[in-house]
Amino acid sequence: RFFISRIGIRTLLGHYLELSEQIENPKKNYVGIICRKTSPYDVCLTATRDAQYMCERQYGESPEVEVLGRIDLTMAYVPSHLYYILFELLKNSMRAVVEHHSNSGIIGS
Repeated sequence: RFFISRIGIRTLLGHYLELSEQIENPKKNYVGIICRKTSPYDVCLTATRDAQYMCERQYGESPEVEVLGRIDLTMAYVPSHLYYILFELLKNSMRAVVEHHSNSGIIGS
């Protein structure tokens, strides 16, 4: 329960601070921390590149990632939250793949 409250408070505080900043410096397509045109595809590509970089630093290689589906969709969402979720999933998945296939030589980036 404490953790959920902490996330909510942090989100509200971040949103308030961004709204205050945007009074003087507006950001296109943003209302506070919410982007009205978040591209899940773009966020996924960024998270993938970052996870591959970390995987390559740790293991010397990383698996390829293919994003399937509609890449032209946008939605109102908090891009940093989506990035964090995707990055952690990809990072953990890449680690598992590399460790599982470490001696087979079938991983390629």
